[in-house]
Amino acid sequence: MSSDKFDILIDEFPEETALVRRLRELIARALATPGRKEFSPTRLYDELHPTNYRIMIRVLSSASEKGLLHKHIRVESSSGKGGIGDFNSLIDVPPRLYDSRIGRDVEVMQDQLEMIYSIER
Repeated sequence: MSSDKFDILIDEFPEETALVRRLRELIARALATPGRKEFSPTRLYDELHPTNYRIMIRVLSSASEKGLLHKHIRVESSSGKGGIGDFNSLIDVPPRLYDSRIGRDVEVMQDQLEMIYSIER
C-alpha cells in the first residue's frame, strides 16, 4: 500500500484529510487479514464517518482510480440471497443474466445493482 497514493489523495482533498487517514487505516486492517474484503458505500459511510456522502464517493472514486480500492457493480439476485454477477461498470452489466440462486435467466433491474468496493490482498 503506497503512502504516496494516500498523500496524493490528501493533496486532492485537503479538507478531507481525516477521511483519507481513516480510509488508509481501514485498508491497512483489511490487508493484514487474508482474503478479499468487500464494502458497500453504506458500510463505508459507517466506517469512515465522512463529512458528507457525496464527498466520500468522490474520495473513494479517486482511491479506486489510484488502485487503492477496486470498484465494481454487483447484480444481486431477486431472491435476496446474494450476488449473481460482478461487473467493472454499468455499461458492462447485461440486460439479462442467469440467476443461479433461482435457476433461470432474469431481466436485470436497477434495484438489483449495488456498488461494491473491495480490497484485495
